[in-house]
Amino acid sequence: MFGFVQRYYEGRIGRADLEGGEFVVHRCAGCGFAWQGCVLDERGMSLLYERWIDQTLSRRKKDGADVDRAMRAGAEVACACRWLGRRPHEVSALDFGMGWGHWAGVARAFGLSVAGLEVSGERVASARARGVEAVGSLDELSGRRFEFIRANQVFEHLNAPLVALRALAGLAAPGGLVHVVVPDCTGALARVAEVEAGGGWSAAKDELHPLEHINYFTPGSLVSMAHRAGLERVTLSAPLMSCGVDIRAMLPSGAASVFFTPRAG
Repeated sequence: MFGFVQRYYEGRIGRADLEGGEFVVHRCAGCGFAWQGCVLDERGMSLLYERWIDQTLSRRKKDGADVDRAMRAGAEVACACRWLGRRPHEVSALDFGMGWGHWAGVARAFGLSVAGLEVSGERVASARARGVEAVGSLDELSGRRFEFIRANQVFEHLNAPLVALRALAGLAAPGGLVHVVVPDCTGALARVAEVEAGGGWSAAKDELHPLEHINYFTPGSLVSMAHRAGLERVTLSAPLMSCGVDIRAMLPSGAASVFFTPRAG
């Protein structure tokens, strides 16, 4: 596995940085959720997302994205507003794990009041330069409520995903909408079985990406976690999805996209 880490991060991670660690996957027999048993500590996570990942390349990818990304963001905004039955200027939104703030910028252009949360100081500064209200912790949002909350490709990276989702459920306004997108690891978990059996698995940039993807969801395990967090699944009808583009068809290959609303009572 270290060979993959060396190649992917272009030598920015040394063996000493991962000393004592091993790639171990645990799985819940009940819901099917799986997770890495050995993950980076807080300092290691900070190094990963601030130094080991090439920030310049990451930003260049987002800045140079094709029109589909903007269309997908706009479609998501339109679908949320239609489901809520509100005009854009009546909707407050939170982009949890906003990255460089591109989605938040599109949502602001539609008229939404948008806040974004991101742990990377460099990315927070970038979003603020776009005019986005950007914060670095959930504590800074205490007492706030949002009609629409999105977390796109975030929960697979978190050490305590249930804790984070419960916090988001607490920030959702009554009758609000929460959209969570994660890699669908249904097929990838079959490869985990190969690891457990001593088979020929090797690390790669995929759903099981070591260091970065530390949680492995299926649609069922995501819904199960959301239920424990106080959310219930909702289905967007076809008219809501016909906003010029079906965002489900434009999601990254192998993604699980689920909408939720706070559970009454």
